[in-house]
Amino acid sequence: MSSPDSSCSMAERNIHLLASRFDRLAARLESHLRARRKSGETDSAISISTLESGEAVVSCRDFFGDHWLHPPPHPRETALRMWKGAGIPEQGLVVLWNIGLGYSLQALQPFLLRKELPTRVILCEENIELIWECLNRIDWGPFLTDLRVCLFFGPNSAEDLIGLLAQHPSLLLHECILVPGRELIPSEQQTLRETTNRIRALKASAIAPKPGLPNSRHWVIASNSLAEISGAFTREAQTLGCTVAVVDRPEGLKNFFPNENAWVETCGGITPRYHIAAYSSKFSDSELRSMGEAGTHRVLWFLDRPSFVTRIPVDPDCYDLALGVELRHEEELREMGFRRVNHLHFATGFSHWNPNDSRPPGDLGFPDVAYVGATGFRLCQPFLEQHPKEASALVQEVHTVVKQWSEGGMDMLQLALTEIGLKYVSVWGAIAPWLPFQIATMEMRRVFLSAALPYGLTIHGDSLWRNPDLVGPVYSAYAGRSLDYTTETPHLYHRAKINLCLINPALDESVPLRVFDTLACGGFLLTEYRPVFEELFEPGVHLDVFRDPKELSEKIEYYLAREDERKAIAQAGRQKVLAEHTFAPRIRQIMEWLEEKQ
Repeated sequence: MSSPDSSCSMAERNIHLLASRFDRLAARLESHLRARRKSGETDSAISISTLESGEAVVSCRDFFGDHWLHPPPHPRETALRMWKGAGIPEQGLVVLWNIGLGYSLQALQPFLLRKELPTRVILCEENIELIWECLNRIDWGPFLTDLRVCLFFGPNSAEDLIGLLAQHPSLLLHECILVPGRELIPSEQQTLRETTNRIRALKASAIAPKPGLPNSRHWVIASNSLAEISGAFTREAQTLGCTVAVVDRPEGLKNFFPNENAWVETCGGITPRYHIAAYSSKFSDSELRSMGEAGTHRVLWFLDRPSFVTRIPVDPDCYDLALGVELRHEEELREMGFRRVNHLHFATGFSHWNPNDSRPPGDLGFPDVAYVGATGFRLCQPFLEQHPKEASALVQEVHTVVKQWSEGGMDMLQLALTEIGLKYVSVWGAIAPWLPFQIATMEMRRVFLSAALPYGLTIHGDSLWRNPDLVGPVYSAYAGRSLDYTTETPHLYHRAKINLCLINPALDESVPLRVFDTLACGGFLLTEYRPVFEELFEPGVHLDVFRDPKELSEKIEYYLAREDERKAIAQAGRQKVLAEHTFAPRIRQIMEWLEEKQ
């Protein structure tokens, strides 16, 4: 999603802000926006005019039905009347049910100004069309930046709300009120009555959570970044006599819970011995401190250079161990303030995958050369659009050093990109050192894939691969869609004659996850060279490597003509990964580090 500017609609600015806390909701609404424009519709299906008195008069298209709205012509007056007498408790929970066009949100303004109030507010709207209209009319900034406010949109709002309160009944320890934000049709009134009764039942049994003694071999995973490997992590942990709970929270609620022991509820009443997260935990700092006091070992695993993700606020005192994936990351972690640090390679999430356990997608085929990955542009696009003039100069500098990279080598490229990033710290702040490496990754992918294009290349990834202005001639190799990584990608790794792995130039001593995963699925892998591959694998035996586009072309041509050799390497690579690079040895190592006397 692009960064908002003065030419954006109110809705686009709101959606961009929404994505900072509730990215799935934002993606759903952005999809709604694209569908509107694709069908030739305007940004709004509702017309609102203003009387001299300042009151709004609402009219809508016939298909909408007036029952979805405050009855014209006085929606604001109707909404505020519903709040009259309800008030906002000094401490407790307020559920604004079906906010309509958002006029009822005006009643929250006094609350938002009182930052000291511990009251929590949940905004719901079952009709996604009305949410779009609301975002198109009202500045949501005050609501989306206030961590005491939570959102539930769409037809499952009631179940989402009940699910949250069932998992965290401590939210109901104090006063709780439900207020309709607009007039409701009979079916909505029935839903509200049922929801109210269910909340009453939950409130009757609400108690404050208390941590117990830690379960000696119990792990808790609570991180989006580890979601893809949670199944493999769980299976491998069980072989070591451990149990694993993969817990989740609705988006944007990291700091929503007023109780520092809310983690006990999220963890199902069990105090884990270990909590592991990638980059940043879903638990708040106060909860992490409480977990530590209860005896939980807290681990933070950085799967990229730690200095590149410092934009994610992390309190080092909340963790017992910080891990990088490269030896040099240890120094960066110490500079960030972590007391205990180490480095540990990642592992495959497909250790138990079997091609006969599921049917491959019908459109997958048996490609000669396959690449799975994003263009990389979406990650840096919002930052570049903030400062277009500086972005143009930055991109030009990066492209220049990438052209020289084949002559000077990877060390030269890394040094040059680092120097470029430091020049732009005054423009982009902490994100500046990361941007040149991301732009270089995009450019190098284009160069390498262009070399593979004549050999039957197929690309799966984001839709920007179909843009020739961005990716050049390789747009013609785009398969038209991305793949589900856990269910579809393994089949592609297994079926392709040659799988390519292209690596961010920032990664020098770590092995990308797709290397372990491709080999675990029995795929033949041709990867960009890094010295670490000679430490963990034997090139030409378990996989093979290339250093520049010319060598890539030569090796593709070589291995396409030698099926037996290709299959033998793939089989040896699979055996190597399953023997040494699953999560069982990684979990065992982490536990040893944590349990050893400090």
